Amino acid sequence: MTEPGLLDREGIFAALTDLAAALAEGDFARVHASVELIVVGGAYMAIRELRVGTDDVDTVTRLSKELTNVIADLAGRFDLAPDWLNDHAAPFKPQGLTLEQCELVFERGPLRVYLPPPAAIFVMKLSASRADPTEHDREDMIALWPRCGFDSPAAAVARFRSAYPAELEDPYLEEYVAGIERAAGT
Repeated sequence: MTEPGLLDREGIFAALTDLAAALAEGDFARVHASVELIVVGGAYMAIRELRVGTDDVDTVTRLSKELTNVIADLAGRFDLAPDWLNDHAAPFKPQGLTLEQCELVFERGPLRVYLPPPAAIFVMKLSASRADPTEHDREDMIALWPRCGFDSPAAAVARFRSAYPAELEDPYLEEYVAGIERAAGT
C-alpha cells in the first residue's frame, strides 16, 4: 500500500488474496461455489498502473449481503472503509459489457477478478464525468485514451452512446472528448 487507506496495485491484490482465503472458509464457502467480479474505476486504473492508488475497489458486479459481510470483516486489516470493495458502480455498467469481454487478472480459490477493456472504462468515466465531474475522471480518461483504440473522438462518442443509450444528447460531448485526445498527445 502507498499510504494508510490507499490501495495501490500491490495492496489491491493483497486485499483480494485475503478475501479469497476468507471466502474459502466457513459458511460462505458452503453456500457459494465461486465469486466473479468485474473491477472498474480507480482500482482498474491502479491495477493497470495508470494511477498510484485508490481508496476503494469498485465493481459492476452485484454483491450479496453475505459477501459484503466478509468484505467488511477484512476492512480493519488494511485500514479501509467497511465497503472497501463495493458494487456502487453496478448501476453504471455499460450496456453490452459481458464477462467474456474481460481479462482475468486474479484467481485464488473461489475468487476470480476481471478487468474490462479500456474502452469500457473510458465510457464509464465519460458518463461519470458528465454527471459529477472530478479531476480524477478526466486524468483517467487521458491516461486511457491511447489504450482504447478509438480512431477519433466521434468513435468514442458513438461507443458512449451505444453503452448509455438513455443519456441525454450533449452537443458538446465530441468537443470534450477531442480535448481529452489532445491532452493525451495522440
